[in-house]
Amino acid sequence: MITLHHCVSARSFRPLWALEEIGVPYELKMLPFPPRARSRK
Repeated sequence: MITLHHCVSARSFRPLWALEEIGVPYELKMLPFPPRARSRK
């Protein structure tokens, strides 16, 4: 299964849209935006 890491209003919306259109099962991991600014170090 594909795992897609996604942020709202990010370019990851394009592959999310494609996965929905072709009907491939996937797991969606939502991240805060911007991801680097709020990531754990």
